[in-house]
Amino acid sequence: MTELKDKRNFWRENRLYIILWAAASLLSVVYVLPPLNGDYITYDSAFQYCLTLNSLEEIWRLIPTDFSPPLYAILLKLWTMVFGESLAVMRAFALLPLCGMFFLAAFPIRRAFGGKASVMCTVFFAFSTANFYIVAQIRPTTLAYFFVTAAAIYSYLALFCDYKYAYICFTVFSVLSMYTHNVGMLSALAFYISAFFVALAQKKRRHIIKFLISGAVSAVCYIPWLFVVIQQFGNVQKNYWSNDTYSLSRYYDWTIGTCFNDGNNGPLSVAVIPIAALIAIISLLSVKSNREKLKEIKTFSDVRGLVKNRFSEPAAKTIYVILLFAAPIIVFTLFCILVSPVVSVRYFYIFCGTAVMMIAAGFSQFSGKIGMAVLSALTAITCSLHAVNICSELENATFPEMIEYIRNSAEDEEDIAFIHEHEWTLGIMMYYFPEAKHYIVDETWCVLTTYDAFPSEVINIGNCKAISEYEDEFFFFDRFAPDTEIVF
Repeated sequence: MTELKDKRNFWRENRLYIILWAAASLLSVVYVLPPLNGDYITYDSAFQYCLTLNSLEEIWRLIPTDFSPPLYAILLKLWTMVFGESLAVMRAFALLPLCGMFFLAAFPIRRAFGGKASVMCTVFFAFSTANFYIVAQIRPTTLAYFFVTAAAIYSYLALFCDYKYAYICFTVFSVLSMYTHNVGMLSALAFYISAFFVALAQKKRRHIIKFLISGAVSAVCYIPWLFVVIQQFGNVQKNYWSNDTYSLSRYYDWTIGTCFNDGNNGPLSVAVIPIAALIAIISLLSVKSNREKLKEIKTFSDVRGLVKNRFSEPAAKTIYVILLFAAPIIVFTLFCILVSPVVSVRYFYIFCGTAVMMIAAGFSQFSGKIGMAVLSALTAITCSLHAVNICSELENATFPEMIEYIRNSAEDEEDIAFIHEHEWTLGIMMYYFPEAKHYIVDETWCVLTTYDAFPSEVINIGNCKAISEYEDEFFFFDRFAPDTEIVF
């Protein structure tokens, strides 16, 4: 009877948020249907698609030749073993972390920041423009998006609420982040560093010990894969991408801008969100008791006491929420500068969850229900309008016409041949034409050290002019200058 009563109480207390969670999950599925069903693919997704077509044993052998930890590839393979191996099915796997974000909004985020923040996060997660890019990608980024956000919120609950389950969940999601994406590993490291120093500043010795134990467990769990990571980075040191520069405007564009209207070109990302965030930070850091003490300052000791009191619990919470978003980006940037320049725009999608959580938590602290409703409605409307534009661009894209033209150029796909000077076209054409003949040259730019993941053989002919020994007709994809005349 007691157990049944507890279940009834749980349903009564959480009924609204459970319904909101289910409704938001269903809405998000409908919202992302256009990119989910779109017949287009990027190189990275094409590689993951081809990798997933292999057996589990072969995937495990090939994972070290990729540059991501193994968890996503294995889970995606298990998913396709149940539901099939189509592109849409593989993309549909990204719906699980999206639904997981609504779970975080309904329960741990609500526990940490209250009901208003929970509702706002739900709306933000449901209509975020980032969903279009996350669902379209068949890469570990989609799963890391959820794991990193989960690790962040549970670290908050552990630090400021001292829940035992929060320490356990933080440790588990940190390990899962590490085994999903290398940026997830750096994010987990950033969370541990942030939690340690905030606890140290607040003299929470018991918390420090618990976080040290949690960090030790995570480190021990990650050590087996650390040796593989070192090997992976050694394999690609010469070829790793480094074409993006580091700047605050770009970071803002790739995170908050991506969440609210695809960059700095919408009213939310340009004005509403920055102003709301600034007001929230000022209102939380400016504790009322401190403002009263400003009038009583007479000696240096009074100033020192005020500064010491400045790092009170509300201020510490505000600083930590900001760190949950900023610290992983700082650690990632330092890694790119000091170790290996692996900056890629899609990696910043991983930080979108903590960005949304920071904005919702801050705005909910000083806004009433009307302000919450206005910002939520504005988000839903503007992001939906931008989503319509994205759908229109997909419908009007000329890329499918090119694919159809290539497909009609020969009666049999095996008679189609390609020369690739970049991995992008190699992966994409491998998806559309797995039975065609694919040639590369010595100058072909590719991060991979082996092409075993692809369904057909990749032949290195050394020089473009040597193609005459293999084919009379072929399609040539130049690396960067498609209008440049090339003599074969």
